[in-house]
Amino acid sequence: MNTTMSLQPVPLMRLLALLFMTWLLAGCGWQLQGMHRVPEYVTPLYLDLTDIHSPFAEALQQRLMRAGVAVTDDRTKAQATLRVSIDNSSHRVSSVSAFNEPQQYEVFYDVEYSLESHTPGIATLLPKQKVGATRTMSYDKTLALAKEREEKFLRTTLADDLADQLMRRLSLLPKEPVAAAQVLVAP
Repeated sequence: MNTTMSLQPVPLMRLLALLFMTWLLAGCGWQLQGMHRVPEYVTPLYLDLTDIHSPFAEALQQRLMRAGVAVTDDRTKAQATLRVSIDNSSHRVSSVSAFNEPQQYEVFYDVEYSLESHTPGIATLLPKQKVGATRTMSYDKTLALAKEREEKFLRTTLADDLADQLMRRLSLLPKEPVAAAQVLVAP
């Protein structure tokens, strides 16, 4: 019976070590990938989208919801506006065969956005920025339907990547908004 008593402290030590490691990781700012903390002065946020049903717009709305950002349909109730002025995706031929038939396509997705504060005296939070992503896919006219599905999947993947980039950018905003008078202008 003495042997069972001596084994009980070991699980307790493991639990204490696990709690200590959790505390240590939380203290250094570590967070799960995909988890973005957006400053509170951005929420509630108004989304000014060119196409609310585009793959990028849908991916962005999902990520904002997961990050706990309140999105409002009423611009007057918002603290900031995230304006997406370009939301464009398409493909272009990148190589052709000797018979002048497409062999490869380049699928691309371009987005341009800015983030403006509604608080008087606060500088533009994110000036207009253009980001893009591309992927190359092979093409075979005998597999046209499958290649069409592959292109749609690539567009969705590119939109997800761009939405993640935007969320990372939002999570890098300062904890407090910067007053317009504090923004340094280059000579």
